[in-house]
Amino acid sequence: MLFDRNILPDWNQVGVLGRNKLPGRAYFVHYPNRESARGNKRPERSSMVIPLNGTWQFCYLRSAMELTGAETAGPDAEGRLPEAGRTWTPMKVPSVWQMNGFERPFYVNVPFPFPPTPPLVPFQNPVGIYRRTFRAEGGKRAVLSFLGVCSAFHVYLNGRLAGYSEGSHNMAEFEITDLLEEGENALCVIVYKWCNGSYLECQDMFRHNGIFRDVFVTQLPETAIFDVSSRAVKRGEGYEWTAEVELSGPPRGEVEIRLTDGRKILACERLPAARRVRLTRLLPKVREWTAETPNVCRLSVTLRDEEGKSCDFGEILTGFKTVSVEGGVFRVNGRPVKCRGVNHHDTHPTKGYALSADDLERDVRLMKAHNIDTVRFSHYPPHPYLLELCDRYGIYAVDEADIESHGELHSRSGPGLFSDREDFRPAFLDRVQRLFLRDRSHPCVILWSLGNESGFGKNHLACYRWLKKQTDLPIHYEGAREWKGHLGLDVLSNMYPSLPAMRELLDLGIEKPYFLCEYGHCMGVGPGSLKEYWELIYAEPRCMGGCIWEFADHCYRKGGQDCYGGDGGEYVTDRDFCADGMFFADRTPKPSASEVKNAYRPVRSELRGERLIFTNTRSFLDASDLSVVAELTDGRTVLAREEFGLALPPGGTESRALPFA
Repeated sequence: MLFDRNILPDWNQVGVLGRNKLPGRAYFVHYPNRESARGNKRPERSSMVIPLNGTWQFCYLRSAMELTGAETAGPDAEGRLPEAGRTWTPMKVPSVWQMNGFERPFYVNVPFPFPPTPPLVPFQNPVGIYRRTFRAEGGKRAVLSFLGVCSAFHVYLNGRLAGYSEGSHNMAEFEITDLLEEGENALCVIVYKWCNGSYLECQDMFRHNGIFRDVFVTQLPETAIFDVSSRAVKRGEGYEWTAEVELSGPPRGEVEIRLTDGRKILACERLPAARRVRLTRLLPKVREWTAETPNVCRLSVTLRDEEGKSCDFGEILTGFKTVSVEGGVFRVNGRPVKCRGVNHHDTHPTKGYALSADDLERDVRLMKAHNIDTVRFSHYPPHPYLLELCDRYGIYAVDEADIESHGELHSRSGPGLFSDREDFRPAFLDRVQRLFLRDRSHPCVILWSLGNESGFGKNHLACYRWLKKQTDLPIHYEGAREWKGHLGLDVLSNMYPSLPAMRELLDLGIEKPYFLCEYGHCMGVGPGSLKEYWELIYAEPRCMGGCIWEFADHCYRKGGQDCYGGDGGEYVTDRDFCADGMFFADRTPKPSASEVKNAYRPVRSELRGERLIFTNTRSFLDASDLSVVAELTDGRTVLAREEFGLALPPGGTESRALPFA
């Protein structure tokens, strides 16, 4: 609904989270058959997908009250979009409008970027109007998918409302079958700078807006695959594996479910089509997934019509992994694991939130090159491709809901306002549920997180209870601290504790893993004390490691220079607090990157007398892939050099005589 002075608009109705929006589900790309899907990872490579990334027409308005409705009109007889009394400029999608000359970048850490009057946001709410045309076949089912839009939006197709959504980092999809026309179609997306959900998106970052992730239309057969999930439960030496497929449309034909591990087919079955199809198999011997041994499996689903012809195909990554807590020790596949982690934001010096597939892969490769094996998605679900990269490269993931209301600390009501408000409970649950449904099959996920810095209240507990019914993985929320009452959800967690504070907490004897979700702040000459942190982490079995704050600076590039908070003339800002990464914004490493790499090294050594003691800190791999290079120098010249291997099992130690005796 466009602005009407007599009623609250959707973006200012706290109970309206979407209109005509499809339920949450796994992310995957539809293909007509298995053969066409081989080697493809992106939606634009499927013949069933109409990609909508590219150049759109854009108009910026200072207030939603300036909308007239004419902006959403369909094309004229010649297929042209009407001017609607507006000036239109080209805008790349995905992108954010602050990086394209509309509004200056705005950085703030804690406060809300507008005067808070919850649950309302200012009615002088800027909007960005996006529109374009695309060609489609009529008479086919069609779903319009947005992977990320900040903060809320209405979408119109050929002048008619297709839907509304809020929840910036969650996938939003709409069935547009009845609105789609043969040939040219006009799409209009009205993006609102703020909405009620903005109270739950008060993260430490530049506050950008726009369509910042992929957009596409998928044309589907009458019966199609809607959702796919995989779950494995340890049974003795093997796993009981279950795949579940949900269909949309009348259930006709048959469904083929196939699981492969890159070497062989582990399971394959054809079953009659039904609304939900389930396949369970006991697999006595499989290769397990860990960050050290990322043995990824592919679960593929083929839907065949009544004549036996493939009409829809989808595939997700999965794997076999068990996460458990025994005596307060965090374990993966039965072995204690230390998480050598980092916090990662979607940030780029010229593109803001709009990271490409290549950008994401570069970040994962940098993590692996710096001995990082864990990433916390701070503080929202990332692009789904980043989960796939973590699966394939081997990175443990702490998957976090798009919930942070840090600005409460500056409000009169204080912390806990939104986490205890019943009118915000549906929004809390919606964000956690969509996170889980999208990412539940990825083997990389080891912790679910209920968000960040939002107080702690009944809404968190409602999310926790819902998740516990769906998953065996531990659930994290740093704000749930209550050490004497031993709450902490499934793991104890806090930020930036001193070493004495860590020891004090450990001395309470609580049998839960202790996770430093943020520590080692990389601002300025930080981080500090990494050596001492990791001596304690390795010495204490209940310490499961932690995540450095953070991966990269949030600075943006303008005129050949890095810009910080305040450089955009913000009325409130935390200035250079955005520059706190191991890497500069362009991913040039800082000295702190070398320090983190050293602290996270897989094999540690120490000198005891005239012997070197090597310790393999890995949980699953020996040290046969590594070698030691020892050099004797006089400060200028290498006098002797020796290279040797190590016979170190996981967690093992080895003593060797000092070289050059």
